[in-house]
Amino acid sequence: TSSASTYSSVVESFNGTTWSLSGSLSVARTKLSGCGSALCSLAVGGYTGSVSNVVEKSNGYTFVQHSLLNTARTDLASTGNSIYAICSSGDTSGSNVYSSATEIFNGITWKVSQSNLTARKDCTQIGSTFGNIITGGSSSSGNLNTSEKYTQSLPTMAGSSINYIVTGK
Repeated sequence: TSSASTYSSVVESFNGTTWSLSGSLSVARTKLSGCGSALCSLAVGGYTGSVSNVVEKSNGYTFVQHSLLNTARTDLASTGNSIYAICSSGDTSGSNVYSSATEIFNGITWKVSQSNLTARKDCTQIGSTFGNIITGGSSSSGNLNTSEKYTQSLPTMAGSSINYIVTGK
C-alpha cells in the first residue's frame, strides 16, 4: 500500500521536447493507468488510500470524473481513448490480490468482457481497444514473461454486444 504523501493529481503534457504542467485530476491517486492522446484520454483506477474504480475523462484541458469501473483495481493496464478503451488485470485489494478482469469502455460505461488467461498486475497493454497485447507484469508465482493477445470485432454502436477472442500466452 502507499502513504498519503504519494498521491498526486498532477497532469503533465509532452510537446515533443519538454514536459509541462497541464491541469490536474479531480481525484488524487497513485498506481493508476492512463490511455489515449492529449485531447482524448482517460485516467483509470488507482489507489487513494483504498483501491479505486474512478475513471476520469479529459477533453484536452480538464479531467472530469466520468464513470466507474465494475472492478476497482490498482496497478492495472489500459489502452484506447476516451471513446473506446479497454482495461485489464491489476490488484483488487492493494495487497497483491491479482486480477484477470477485463472491461471495455464504450464512451459511456464500462462493460465486463472476457477475462485474461493469467491474473496479473504491473503489466503493459499495447495496441487498441479492438486488438491488443497484454504482456509482462507479475502474478502470485512471480514475474511473468508471457503475453496474451486480445481481439474483438468493432461494435456497430455504443453499448452493442461485443465479440471477443483471447488467444496465446
